[in-house]
Amino acid sequence: MHNEQSRDMLAAGVTFKHNNDNLTVKEFYDKYHSSLPQLIVVTQGYCGDIGLEEFSIGQVIRIHTSSAQRRVVAKVEKGLSVLEGREISIPVDYDMKFFILKGGKKGGKESSLHEILEKHSLPVEVTPSDSHQLMNIQGQDRETGKSCHLNLVHSYEDRYLLGNAVSDGMLYAQVTAVPVYLPDLRLSIAVGIEGFSEAQSATSLQNMELKVMQNVKFNTDFGNPNVAVYSHESTTHNEYSDFTYRAPAEYYNMDDILRHKIANRPSKLLHYIDQSADMYEFIPMDAVSKKPPPKAPKPAKDKKAQPVKPMTPPPPSIPDRPAVFPGTEQAESAPEVNRLDNRVSRVPNVEELKIHELGEWMKELKLEKYVGVFAEQGIDGVLLKELSRQDLKTEFGMSSVEAIKLNKFALTGHVPS
Repeated sequence: MHNEQSRDMLAAGVTFKHNNDNLTVKEFYDKYHSSLPQLIVVTQGYCGDIGLEEFSIGQVIRIHTSSAQRRVVAKVEKGLSVLEGREISIPVDYDMKFFILKGGKKGGKESSLHEILEKHSLPVEVTPSDSHQLMNIQGQDRETGKSCHLNLVHSYEDRYLLGNAVSDGMLYAQVTAVPVYLPDLRLSIAVGIEGFSEAQSATSLQNMELKVMQNVKFNTDFGNPNVAVYSHESTTHNEYSDFTYRAPAEYYNMDDILRHKIANRPSKLLHYIDQSADMYEFIPMDAVSKKPPPKAPKPAKDKKAQPVKPMTPPPPSIPDRPAVFPGTEQAESAPEVNRLDNRVSRVPNVEELKIHELGEWMKELKLEKYVGVFAEQGIDGVLLKELSRQDLKTEFGMSSVEAIKLNKFALTGHVPS
């Protein structure tokens, strides 16, 4: 485990130690894909703009399994001046029909890519069916007057690591997909939890395993449903075996490509994964409650901080201190004035909210469908206040009303009543 190289990485209150391997995603996949699950720590983050989510340094993910999506590489021969000569890759199950070209002319009936690959050896020249040979002109679809010719040259598998984000002693049911081709991301194996014995750390991992097996389903055929476009620089003619590890420059919808609307980008990858706002505790309480008592009291300056924070903050001892979680109102029988005073006392200090605490408030705001997304991105109260309404709509797909509601909460702590 390279313990001599271990260093700590904070996961919102729970400190994970890792072996500092700093593997690329490809190296991690090659080394560990047959021995999953593995708990990993992101030691070099990724922030790109090709329809993927960002991965932040220090993010902890329990990688459970991997997926493989079959795709076919095509070289754009003609008909798309913007992409002519470049390579694209298309999912084999893409919902589009093609004609095979023989001598530049259509032959036979239209077929899906899956059917073409079953019956023909590559390379094969194809053109999309007539219904897709359109260009958008002033808001209307019109025939382009020339067809798009694609040369199908190679099929391969696009691979993803599938897992769940871990933060603050919680495991999030939302599935995280990490593309194997990401070049800059670096991962290290978590080897324990700071302040925990090996047995306690092992129990925590077993608890994660149990929660995942009981509550999470993984699609091992998962992949990006859009068309990948590769840059000129990444193209190596006649060498197609490395497309599994070649990062696309962009992703687009095929209809937009054929209509020359390549400024339209599809939704981020996360939107193609079933959403979940559930989260589960995995830290065994006895790891905290059964620690040996201190041998003797020490002066305040020598006291060490507890290595693990409690999963749920204790009730506030000062009556007018705001509660951390929603749902702490007085009983219904209390006078109306007391209920109003209590409501005011519940206005949170947004900047102090941890990731899972923010998730609880989002549920009260009726924004629970975004809790998993925010947890995966590591959004806490401090980061929430940096997000504008436009950011919330663009990056997380919120409606205008949802963005206004969350932005108002971030700035003022307002919760509609």
